[in-house]
Amino acid sequence: NLARSNDLLGNVDEALAHYEEGYALAVKVLPPTHPNLASYLNNRGQLVFNKGQQREGLELMEESLAMRRVSFSGDHPSVWLGLLNLSTLSAKAERSDRALTLAREATAMARRLYPEAQLNLAISLIRESARLQESGSAQDYLTMLSEAEMMLEKLEGNNDYWLTEITEIRQVAALSEEKEPVT
Repeated sequence: NLARSNDLLGNVDEALAHYEEGYALAVKVLPPTHPNLASYLNNRGQLVFNKGQQREGLELMEESLAMRRVSFSGDHPSVWLGLLNLSTLSAKAERSDRALTLAREATAMARRLYPEAQLNLAISLIRESARLQESGSAQDYLTMLSEAEMMLEKLEGNNDYWLTEITEIRQVAALSEEKEPVT
């Protein structure tokens, strides 16, 4: 789709215009809680947020998550993804309590959706551990990172991106610990 292509190419304004145009058309033909509308809102929310309009971006992401919850009752991968996306942007907006709450809900849902080692569960563990590290819950985030790391090592495929993210979380934590004054 043109919006996604422009987004990947860094043409944010063009991408946003295409998302808005697509949403306007989709709203005319789809039911008000259709999952495709939630995807449009999610993508627009991320773009708007990245353009520096954090409040508007978060509002679009909240609307997208609410729509996903109505479209898919209970646990569903689409709801899980909405939780994870909103948690990530909430953390970037320095809304750490909201980010941690969403990350915890995403991880709990991922554990129910994916009871065995799965990439999506590992991703949830990594993201929640990042939120825990940011909030200062050292033991909790280390346990989750170790669980995610062991899971990734068992999974087939190239998981270097996620293993690198684990390393980066540990590095940020180590730097934070070095800066804390000794009492």
